Amino acid sequence: MDELILTQDEIKKIAHDFMQEYFAEVEEIVGFHVEFINENGFIEPSVDYSSLRVFLDTAANDLKSLDPGIFNSLLIKLHSDVASLHNYFTKLTKNLQISKVVYVRDFLENIKLFVDLQDDMKKTDGQKGKYKSLMLQAENQLEAMKEIKTKEDLAKQKNLKRRYADALHKYSECEEELKVIRKKLKYLEEVFQEEFFEQFEQYRDYYLSVLKRVVNVKAYYFDKLLWYNAKDSEIIRKFFKDSKIEGDYETKTFVKYYIRNLNIDQTKEHSWHAYLTEVLRMLD
Repeated sequence: MDELILTQDEIKKIAHDFMQEYFAEVEEIVGFHVEFINENGFIEPSVDYSSLRVFLDTAANDLKSLDPGIFNSLLIKLHSDVASLHNYFTKLTKNLQISKVVYVRDFLENIKLFVDLQDDMKKTDGQKGKYKSLMLQAENQLEAMKEIKTKEDLAKQKNLKRRYADALHKYSECEEELKVIRKKLKYLEEVFQEEFFEQFEQYRDYYLSVLKRVVNVKAYYFDKLLWYNAKDSEIIRKFFKDSKIEGDYETKTFVKYYIRNLNIDQTKEHSWHAYLTEVLRMLD
């Protein structure tokens, strides 16, 4: 087999083509939502609303239980978008942390050169096993011929020795071929590493940052629309009055209400109190 050498341009192109295909799904998802945000003139809030998602869900569920009517079609859509995008962001973040697995399982295992070499290795290894069996077969037959009594025995012995020698030669050729194949596989594993991980990290960091921005913007507008609808609800206004909740109809006011009603002497509510305090700090 000829020596395998790839130019830097070939390496870059192969890695780039993989990135385009591997990140195609997230590009489509991100592209759709970014276009929607830009077309509607949505702004990105200074507060990280994606970090408030747990409380936003809690507030939404509480307000919905008081008056399901506040959940119009747009609010339902925004709520669904925030949940699905957040789940996708979490899953994507987890999957993209295992870049070494992606490199071997998804990148190398789909490069034609690499796949062809693996196929050649399997085929050659199978041939090697076949010649080893022929060697053992001839060897056993030679050992069984304890005495050479006739010309026929001598001819048979010579034939077996020739068969053994032929199988040994082929076996040795297979071993040499396997060495060459393994060397080429190792070359491919090493030659792509630097370029792959450099490009992969750029793509990963870009899409995760844009996706987080999308989640943040949608969570922000979900929050604003939730309270815009809530303040027009007679049921919710009565609830605020009866519960002595003072302040504007907004998440910050509801967080204060939750903190006020927590029993922090109960161990299970310590972490919830700490979370709500952090949410309040972010909203101040």
